[in-house]
Amino acid sequence: AVILNDRLNHVNNSLNGRLINGNNLDVMYALLEAGHKGKFDLIYLDPPYFSQSNYISKIKIASQTGEKFISRNVFTDYWPNLDDYLNYIWPILSVSRELLSDKGSLFVHADWHASHYIRIILDEIFSLENLVNEIVWCYGGGSNAKRHFHRKHDTILWYAKTKNYIFNPIYRPYSKKT
Repeated sequence: AVILNDRLNHVNNSLNGRLINGNNLDVMYALLEAGHKGKFDLIYLDPPYFSQSNYISKIKIASQTGEKFISRNVFTDYWPNLDDYLNYIWPILSVSRELLSDKGSLFVHADWHASHYIRIILDEIFSLENLVNEIVWCYGGGSNAKRHFHRKHDTILWYAKTKNYIFNPIYRPYSKKT
């Protein structure tokens, strides 16, 4: 699913607030064909991570005989090999650049499995100079890792189409300690 919040006030068929359910690359090609090239100020992608895992949703249901759980497959992140994964991700990243306005930014959320590969692809598509930031999102929670340090962060790669990108800083008042 792709949720679009664009500022296409100047376009007759505004996409603002539309929810489009479909393969992201198919949706992006349809947006290009509909004349939305260069119209988006922000694109956020949360692609598969090359985790080689199945992701399952468990729902607890209460019944007269007690509680039971129903499981269903949400999505599968299995790839025959790294080349297949990279061949999948490359066009998504490339078409994202085409959809961005000259002031637009792309944020790509990844984890340790493939963030380094995705960054190299983005360097190729956007150029090294248009990497704005590598945002490291650290999170807590238990881990039973016995053979490596805990994997407790994801990476969000921020690339801009040009040096003239939009940035709205968020300010907060100083605390008493500051």
